[in-house]
Order: sequence, then structure tokens, then C-alpha cells
Amino acid sequence: MGKIIALCNQKGGVGKTAATINLGAALSEMGLRVLLVDTDPQSHTTKGLGWNNPSVIKTALYEQMKAVIDGKNYEIEDTVLHHEEGMDILPNNIKSSMLEQELIPVIAREQILKRALAQHKKIYDYILIDCPPSLGLITMNALTAADSVIIPTEPSYLGLDGMDMLFTTIANVRNFANQNLDVEGILISKKDSRTNEAKEDAAVIHEIYGNVYKVFNIEIPEEVKVREAVKNGKSSLKYNTRGKASEAFRSLAREVVEDERN
Repeated sequence: MGKIIALCNQKGGVGKTAATINLGAALSEMGLRVLLVDTDPQSHTTKGLGWNNPSVIKTALYEQMKAVIDGKNYEIEDTVLHHEEGMDILPNNIKSSMLEQELIPVIAREQILKRALAQHKKIYDYILIDCPPSLGLITMNALTAADSVIIPTEPSYLGLDGMDMLFTTIANVRNFANQNLDVEGILISKKDSRTNEAKEDAAVIHEIYGNVYKVFNIEIPEEVKVREAVKNGKSSLKYNTRGKASEAFRSLAREVVEDERN
């Protein structure tokens, strides 16, 4: 059975999508079978891997979760797209914005994504869920489906905004829906190491949370080519293979795999 990791932070712009794509690419480089799950209606992971017009995708997250709600069967092969770097993706488009409302009357509504991914978990070594920038029902579904959560955050005062609320949500999910949910770690991303402010704010993250949760020693640097890679439908590892961010994501992947084996 594969491991499901949710990459979650209700604050937007902290590097969730870049971390999802590039951690997935690094795990794939290691010969592991990887599925990325795009749960954000803005479809950033889907677009970032080259599907620039996700509205034309016939079977995306909405259709798969609706199939579970309606008790219909589906073929796994029909639900995923294959990327040239070896990763697969369960894509998303704007239709999933309707899911929040449609899930409200559903019994065990926080379990729908977990049920949708049950068959995929038998096939893939790692399933990475790119969560939307909110703490709504879709994020609750992602945390309920996940074995662990990685929390990307910027080393800035604004990046810390709302972290306590996220940890409260994780605690609630543990209490009521997924008692085995583990905090894999806090990932400092988009760090501009040229500034003292970024170094100081990174130190604050370690100071505030390091005694309770793991804060990865590996930090993802701010790098223009990470953004350029997304525009070209590739991971940073493919687009700028020896860049500092690419090497950082490779180190992160090794640490994630090592932690599981230990």
C-alpha cells in the first residue's frame, strides 16, 4: 500500500504546488511510482505539468468524487494523466469548485476522497495531494485521506499567519476522522537566503514549532527557474536539473523516504 501525503497550508503563495510537483518528480527520479492529486479548483498542479486548458479534461477530480458519491464504478486508468517525467496526475478543473456545496448533504462527506483514492493507493508508492488554500471540505477530505501532512510555509511574518488555525484543524481531523494522521514536517520554502530577514524568520519557525513538530532542515530556496519550469509544464528538476532548488527537492525526497523506512 502506498503512502498518501497532503501538502497543506490555507495561505496561498507559500509554495504548495511547487513542492507537490518537485517532490513528486524527485520521488519519481528514485524509481518510485508517484501520483499527484490536484484538489485546487485553480488547477495549478494540472497547469504546472502542461495541461494548460484543464476545462477540456473529461475525467478530473470532480467526476471521480461524484462517482464515489453516486456509487458508480470507474477504471483507474481513466482517471489519471501521464506526464513525461514518469509521474501520473489526477487532474482538476473549475468544476471542482462545486464540490464544497455538493458534499454538504453527503453522509461521511469527509471520507469521499479517501474512498476515491483507495484503488490508487494499491498501485502507487506515493500519492501527493496539493490542497487548496482554504480549510474547507476539500482540504478536510485531503487530510482524512492522508497518512501524513507536509506544511510548506514562507520564512516571513505573513507566512506564519494562520499556522495555529491549521494545526487546530489537523487536531480536529485526528480526533474525528483520521486518528493516524501524522505531521511529516514543516517545509520552509521560497527562502531568499540573501536577506537577514528571511534567515531570522526561518529561525523563528524553528523556535516556535521545532519542539512540537519536525521542521525540515532542508529549505527550498527562492529561485526564478522554479516558476519558469511551471510555465513550461515541467518540474524544476527537469528544467534546471542542477539548480539549488532542484537539489533541495531531491534531498527532501530522500528524507521523506528515509523517514518512512525508519
